[in-house]
Amino acid sequence: MEHQTPLLPTALKWGVIISAVLIIFSVVTYALGLSTNQWLGWLVYLFIMGGVFMSIKNYRDTNGGLMTFGQGIGVGLLTGLAASLIGAFFSYMFFSFIAPEMIGEMMEVAEQQMVEAGNMTEEQIEQGLEMSAKFMTPGFLAAMTVVGYLFFSFIASLIGSLALKKEP
Repeated sequence: MEHQTPLLPTALKWGVIISAVLIIFSVVTYALGLSTNQWLGWLVYLFIMGGVFMSIKNYRDTNGGLMTFGQGIGVGLLTGLAASLIGAFFSYMFFSFIAPEMIGEMMEVAEQQMVEAGNMTEEQIEQGLEMSAKFMTPGFLAAMTVVGYLFFSFIASLIGSLALKKEP
């Protein structure tokens, strides 16, 4: 391959696009009172995977229509990393300053799910909630944002790289 397009500009561009979409989605679901809806939460991961796939396709198209599997994985993971860092910053700010009450709401949903499962005693539910409360902090939620984004970015990178690779 004579000319190789650098991975970083494409990754940063798509990382910002994914983050912007997810931030808008988060604000809208919060404003509509739908933030604790788990089904809507899964859409976040579809947005991530779709954005990573588009970043890989965009990279291939700007690289003369050619891309190795490794380049696809690289641009996909860099895209996920950029999106995850922006997303983690937003998550921290959101749970710290914009909507700190959301942590309490998430704890209530967790308690409700434990009660509805019907296989735990009151004491077990209390212990579970005490343990969950230790992890329900803005910092921990931001860290989990990075982990979740990177996991789904890796899956999308594998699929996208296999589907879109075009070796010279």
